[in-house]
Amino acid sequence: MWRRHANPDAQAGAIAVAVAAALAWQMREAPDGVRLLATVVEHTPEGLTRQGLVQAIELRAQGVPSTVAAKRLGSGYRGLAWDTAVRAAERFAAFG
Repeated sequence: MWRRHANPDAQAGAIAVAVAAALAWQMREAPDGVRLLATVVEHTPEGLTRQGLVQAIELRAQGVPSTVAAKRLGSGYRGLAWDTAVRAAERFAAFG
């Protein structure tokens, strides 16, 4: 049986996106992108995905535009967790 999320980093990506989506919904009345990303990091296992999330927080704090952040973090085109999940979480946080 083929397992889509058998890779540990794929599991981390799935966790990151699930937490980000849940928090975005919970925060819909009073969005807080910084808190959202920080909470996603807390729940994401160590690895490339978590490292990318930490970098997303740093870039956001520096005021780096989303288009520049996508070039540094990945935009999802590689189809790997550290590329897609980080971009998804960063986009959820952009509304906060």
